[in-house]
Parts: sequence; structure tokens; C-alpha cells
Amino acid sequence: MQNQNYQSQGPGIISELAQSATILIPLAYLLGSNYAKGYFTELQCGWAYKFLTFQETLSYALPTALAILLGFILTLNLLLDSIKYIKILKFYLFVPGSILAIALVANHSLEFMTVNVILWIIAFWISVIFGSYAADTLYILRSPNKEGLKGSVAYLLACSFSIFGAAYMFGSASARYDIENMDRTFPQLSDGYISNIAPSKRLIAKVGDKYLISNLEKTKRTFLLRENLGNFTIQFMPSSSRQSD
Repeated sequence: MQNQNYQSQGPGIISELAQSATILIPLAYLLGSNYAKGYFTELQCGWAYKFLTFQETLSYALPTALAILLGFILTLNLLLDSIKYIKILKFYLFVPGSILAIALVANHSLEFMTVNVILWIIAFWISVIFGSYAADTLYILRSPNKEGLKGSVAYLLACSFSIFGAAYMFGSASARYDIENMDRTFPQLSDGYISNIAPSKRLIAKVGDKYLISNLEKTKRTFLLRENLGNFTIQFMPSSSRQSD
């Protein structure tokens, strides 16, 4: 009977979550801001995120927000199926270690695994755990006796300090991936006057009403902000075409 009572509360919990969207927008903005800060700092232009519009900043929150939502929905469904939260939490703690072990076996490039895979795993894991604590707190709030509420809220607040670090790691890992695959992620720009000796310019992103352009050199990286591309033309350079030269 008690389990049926909790299950009947499921739609109410989802409805309350939808109604709290206006409260979640500031959180999404902070997540997006930290993701963008991590992304552009990794590119060596940490100042660029300050030019983002409100809508652009919110869009950068998507990877972290999706991981949080995944943890929230999975945990809520398991709780409604009468699975104790401690068992759910142990499962979430077990998953990252398993993935890291698989990465060690399957990935022959230790540098790639350290820089990208571990950053993504840690950021994803923290986000899922945060969503899990949020689901547990909301579930307890809806229960008749509210047993364990103080502990759940305490864990949620403690995890909230690390969620912004997770967003930063998501951004940093994404930037590293984009740099390693720049021919697919950052199109080349040509103005018709650049010699073959000069470093190629690449379109990095649109920040606010300006375009961020860089040569992305390892030794001396320079950046430009242009209100329009002017005489520049965008040229995608597939790696296959370069190898055939």
C-alpha cells in the first residue's frame, strides 16, 4: 500500500519539476557559464565567454544538464520501484570505476585517456550523482514521514559545489577534443591574400555579436574578434584531402 502511494505521486513529482523551470534557469545559466569558461580557457582565450549572450550561455549548459536529468530520472524511477537509495548510490559509484577499467584495456593511447576520457567520466559521474541526490530529496519530501530528509539535503548541497566544477571539466574536455580534430570542428578562413607560409585562421565560435577567430598554433596562439567575416570565406579541410597532397 505504501509503495502504491509513492507510485501515485510520480506524476505529481514530474509536474512540480516542470513548474519549477523558472527556478532552474539560474542554475542552467551558471552551468553554461562554467562550461563556456572551461571551454574557452582550454583554448587559451578564457575572456571570450564574457561576450556570450544569455541564450548562448544557456546552450552551453546542455551537456551537464542532460547528465543531471539522466541521474534524476533513473533514480526517481528506481525509487518508485521500491529500490533503496543506498543500493542505487552504490551502483552509481561502481559505474565510473568499471568504465575507467574498460578504458584502460581498450584504449592504447594513455595520453588521450588521461586528457579526455577521464575528464568526461568524472564530469558525467558528478552530474549524475547530483541528479540522483535531487531525486532522492524530492522523493523524501513527498513521503509521509520524510525520513532521512536532513541527510539527503546535506548531500545535495555538498554535491552542488562540485557540479559547477563538472561543467567546467565538460567544457575543457570538449575543447581538447575540438583542438585534436580541428579540421572537422574549426573551419579554415581564407581572405585570398594569406600566403601558404602564414598560419591559417580558423573560425572558433560566435560569441555574442562577434566572431572569434584564431590561428590555433601551439607556440603562439592569437585571437581576433570580428563583427563580421568581411572578405573571409569559410573552407572546410577534410583530413583525407590533406593526406592525398
